[in-house]
Amino acid sequence: MKNFVTTICFMTALTLSALAQLAADSASIAGSLPNEVNGTRFARSATNAMAAPDVSRDVVELDIDEDDGGGQSVSGLLGASRDVFASQVQYSLSAFRFQQRGYGSGYSSIYFNGFSLQDPETGYASYSVWGGLNDALRSYVTRYGMEPSETSFGNFAGVTAYNTKASGYRRQSSVSIAISNRTYEYRMMATTASGLTKNGWAYALSASTRLGESGYVRGTPYEAFSYFLSVEKQFGKAHSLNLTVMGAPLQRGMSSAVTQEAYDLYGSYSYNPRWGYQNGKERTARIRKTHLPLAMLNYAWSISERAKLEAGVSLLMGRNGTSDLDWFEGNDPRPDYYRKFPSYQTDPAMKEWYAQQWSAHDPATTQISWDALVAGNYNANFGNAFGDRQAMAIVKEYRNDQRTARGFASYANHLNRYVSIYGGLEAQAYKGMFFQVVKDALGADYYLNVDKFAASDNVLTPQNAYYDLNDSNLKKRVGDKFGYDYSIFQNNVSGWAQAKLSYGRFDYCVAGKAGYAEFWRDGKMNNGRFAATGRSYGTSKKETFAHYAAKANATCKITGRNYVSVNTGYELRPPLFKNTYLQERYHDFTVEDYGLSVNSEQIYSADASYYYRGANLRLRASGYYTQSKNASEVKVFYMEGASALVEYIAQGVDTRYTGGELGASCKLTTTLTVEGALAHGWYGYTSNPNTAVIADDEAAKVDAIAFHKAYITGYSVGGRPQTAGTLSLTYRSPSYWFAGITGSFAANSYIEINYDRRTYESVSFLPGTPQYEQQLEQERYPAAYTLDAFGGASWRLRNAGIFGINGNVQNILNSNFKTGGFEQLRYDVASLNKFPSKYYYSFGLTFFVQMYYRF
Repeated sequence: MKNFVTTICFMTALTLSALAQLAADSASIAGSLPNEVNGTRFARSATNAMAAPDVSRDVVELDIDEDDGGGQSVSGLLGASRDVFASQVQYSLSAFRFQQRGYGSGYSSIYFNGFSLQDPETGYASYSVWGGLNDALRSYVTRYGMEPSETSFGNFAGVTAYNTKASGYRRQSSVSIAISNRTYEYRMMATTASGLTKNGWAYALSASTRLGESGYVRGTPYEAFSYFLSVEKQFGKAHSLNLTVMGAPLQRGMSSAVTQEAYDLYGSYSYNPRWGYQNGKERTARIRKTHLPLAMLNYAWSISERAKLEAGVSLLMGRNGTSDLDWFEGNDPRPDYYRKFPSYQTDPAMKEWYAQQWSAHDPATTQISWDALVAGNYNANFGNAFGDRQAMAIVKEYRNDQRTARGFASYANHLNRYVSIYGGLEAQAYKGMFFQVVKDALGADYYLNVDKFAASDNVLTPQNAYYDLNDSNLKKRVGDKFGYDYSIFQNNVSGWAQAKLSYGRFDYCVAGKAGYAEFWRDGKMNNGRFAATGRSYGTSKKETFAHYAAKANATCKITGRNYVSVNTGYELRPPLFKNTYLQERYHDFTVEDYGLSVNSEQIYSADASYYYRGANLRLRASGYYTQSKNASEVKVFYMEGASALVEYIAQGVDTRYTGGELGASCKLTTTLTVEGALAHGWYGYTSNPNTAVIADDEAAKVDAIAFHKAYITGYSVGGRPQTAGTLSLTYRSPSYWFAGITGSFAANSYIEINYDRRTYESVSFLPGTPQYEQQLEQERYPAAYTLDAFGGASWRLRNAGIFGINGNVQNILNSNFKTGGFEQLRYDVASLNKFPSKYYYSFGLTFFVQMYYRF
């Protein structure tokens, strides 16, 4: 009891100390926001203040699906850590889009059999490679934060290493069926494994399907299949060879963020504007279709009882596409186009008419009018009975196909009881193929391969509007490429080493990594606007970067149950190619061509944790500090004044993540367990980056580009709650059934800001107007709460098999709350309400129920 009281006191003091330092940090950062710049006063938003959390948790079969629209850190969730804090928040707080320590997905790493699955384009692992293979991916090791890892250098948010070698699966078979109302309606899964046979062979097989006409959000059909095969042959006790092949072909409908006006008028927070009726049947415009099969060949050599060498090669290749509408002339056909809302109308009669159509859920107004699009294509060609019909609107598909080859070698040696060394080499060769195709001409025969923005510019010659001067055929039919077609090549080689020393009560670890990266563009179309530059068609010069990282860890074992750990790290991280090239769809100009440098991001991080691991109580209390410097961002949007697509670039974006975490699990009795987790932090901007807007026709007018400083110091990084907590009570019966209830909350979540609204140029004429405060303020979402229940039972049958059922109900209170959103990059300085912010909302009450049989 004395140890328990001492532990609680120590934990509380440590947490309060971390939070006090956090508050001081936040005040200091907020204080650096300038009150006045060049005579313009900048308001400090009251929403930056921290709110005291109201403490008010779900564990069952995890089946988390990637959310393409909201920035959820899915890869981090799937690395379900056994850490007392992470094991609770990774599912209970997923409804709030909670991200541990506020880090984005690029701060965590996923490995399969020694191969990194970080996507070179995005910087994070994509769940679509292995989705639906729950039963096949139950063997993994997670290292939390910057803890030492035996399989790789690691990452700031941690690393999860999956092991799919066939000998690691025990001899068993299982089948299961599940129903849900979240992203799919039904899931069926079957898995079998042989275990290691006497002749040294082993295999494991798994397959699943997930189907649904629509998920919780209407207009989101779901069709997914998954397959997995692992075969291993052991040669004696020292050598083994393993082949793993897996894939997850997926086709699913997607929704999108919309304005608050759309939600309010429609009367539902599950409104989705991306579907409509065609010939009386539902059809969705935005369909994601992906299949990226992965093959891995691994060799392992147990050199001795202390030393082991592993090596392997892998190949990931396939297609990744998302469809959407495209149109050549006329207004945007999507129902959430801003001109189709009552707020845009100036005529009171039209305002009232639109309001009535929205409230009545008139599909001609609130959904895509597919029949009208087909009729529009016909009417545009009226009288053209004998010739090809040109499409005014089509369904196109953005494609991002890829081919990635990887190789690795790793070595581990426990030299003696005190010293261990680890190290490895990793190599990657990537080719990303980016293009778009005509998917459906909607009753027409062809679509013109002409830039509609350039075609409307009277100054330009017709040839300037051609997407490809090398192709004389402007008529593109279903399956043909149009608009853009280019490839990105990227090579990366790195090596890492780690030494671990254990002596007495202390463990020390130091690790380092160094590497070389290069990427370049190969254009397949000679765009008319940029043909004169010679930078549209063909291969560009290579962009090259050296990168390196270092980290250190020290752990003090105070007693057998109490210990303290400290981690610190630094990394120089090369930029992603998407943040280096500008308008890479059409040419190979980089930020250097516009007067800026191609910068590598610098990341500094430190954390300290106290652990207690007793028979009935486990807990961790941590404080952390991470600073990112010199990051770059490039975004594309349509600018009203320019009547063209433009790219918005921001350089020198610094962010800070600091705060505290507390997780605990306590067995009150042999059957009753209470668990809780609390996170509180500040994730914000600590610099005023240089920004610029570059229109598609400005490649030859570099001197005309104007750079502006965005005063965003003190604003919060949006899209994730900075305060969150969960508390659960679980009863586990000796008769093999369990039940529990979880309460969770999230607060201090902010909208993602538009940097351009915080420049001097955008507010210089606004002081004294109502829009001034509105334009500078950052919206903070109201605190949100959920109540979940879970349970299950299992029975051993006479034939030695086990039958079980489990499930959960999320958001029993059926509450709706904002989980994310963004200020549109497209905005009107005269009226912010013209292009208001767009939001994502949570699901209401959802459920998941599974029955399984293992034998």
